[in-house]
Amino acid sequence: MDFGLLRSLAHHPPTPRAWDAICLALEVMGDEPAHAHRREYLLWHITRRWPMTLRRCPPRWIEQLLYQRGDWRWSAEGSVPGPPGCWLRAVGELDVMMLPLPISPGDLGRLLRSPWLSHIERIRWRAASVVASDFDLTHTLPSLRVLDMVYTGALAGEPVANALAQVNAFPSLQYLRMERFSLGDDGVLALSRSPLFAQLRACYLAGNNLTPSGLLRIAGEEEASLNLEHLGLGGNPLDANSVCGLLESSRFPSLKSLALPPEVIDDAVLELGSALGIAIEAATPSRGILVQCIDGGGQSSPDFFPQEIVHIGSARLFNDLALSSQGLSRRHCRLLHHA
Repeated sequence: MDFGLLRSLAHHPPTPRAWDAICLALEVMGDEPAHAHRREYLLWHITRRWPMTLRRCPPRWIEQLLYQRGDWRWSAEGSVPGPPGCWLRAVGELDVMMLPLPISPGDLGRLLRSPWLSHIERIRWRAASVVASDFDLTHTLPSLRVLDMVYTGALAGEPVANALAQVNAFPSLQYLRMERFSLGDDGVLALSRSPLFAQLRACYLAGNNLTPSGLLRIAGEEEASLNLEHLGLGGNPLDANSVCGLLESSRFPSLKSLALPPEVIDDAVLELGSALGIAIEAATPSRGILVQCIDGGGQSSPDFFPQEIVHIGSARLFNDLALSSQGLSRRHCRLLHHA
């Protein structure tokens, strides 16, 4: 690998095209000792000069991390590549939110435990696969600042909240989104009592079956969450009285914005929020599930639901909400991602 080319890549203005070239160069060098100096030179410059939003993990690297030999998601045994190595240190963001890859339970934990992702700064995860054991970690991710998760299964529940509440592996985490996890009152309360919650600046818990009594229990906790500036509670069955109780409590002295279901925002809530300098916003959780349609032979069918199709890469997806109206059985579909 020519050093002049590497130097040019290292000092190139951050662009998606340049990032693709950098990933290819890192793959070419691999973990060969002969390229160690050149590889470290490139990694040093990239991790310091490039924003994390442009240093996304390429889908092929995610596949290599997730899918092991013998995994059903590979069509042929021989097509499974070896796992990526130390060059993953260049990656700042791992985004599976809109990636058309089948995800299984335990995959998130496998990524969190990868030694090559210990410097990851942002994770966006959308799949019906989050389990409590994913957060059973033995090492820290010191640079992780954003954990954005949307659950697409029927129920994740309180065990996931309890597991995350006990995690001490994310010392720099500032943004947490757990949408549609069905945590319930006890799950949200456990999370709000955790040291992890105390360090957050933004927390979004839409669609978690939080009730008015549960919200009042959270508001009545004695320990203040000094850092929290943005709280999202859209899609929960709340009422105006419990919201006012939250606003009047001393639990969140730094709160700047509160996202709520539109139906609970009345004049009393707006007036109280205005008096306290807290912006009240209407918010709802994302809706629908995107699934890939397959025929009896296991191949994607381009003919189903032309008016519902959403293109993500080369995959044809449609909204799960249209299944019953189209008369198609769910067994003919592969659940991929939340819409």
